[in-house]
Amino acid sequence: MCAHSLKAITEPAADVEAYAEEGEWLQKIRELRDKLLFADDVALTQADASNMKVLISAPFMNGVVATHLPFMGEKGADFLLEQIQGYYQK
Repeated sequence: MCAHSLKAITEPAADVEAYAEEGEWLQKIRELRDKLLFADDVALTQADASNMKVLISAPFMNGVVATHLPFMGEKGADFLLEQIQGYYQK
């Protein structure tokens, strides 16, 4: 799911959902249940508590940005694998 318009992309991937209006994708986020979400704070605060949430981009509205730096590289890959494993063990 992409929160931005794909109008600049001549051939967007068929499996990527894009929404022209912010309200449309926020409603889709609110309807998700038991998913692994990688998103910004705006989307994560709208998502149901049943979802596993991973903050990956700005804006950071709730203060804590990163306690697991660096997000990229070997440590970042380890962090992501831990999050994905936790989601599947849920």
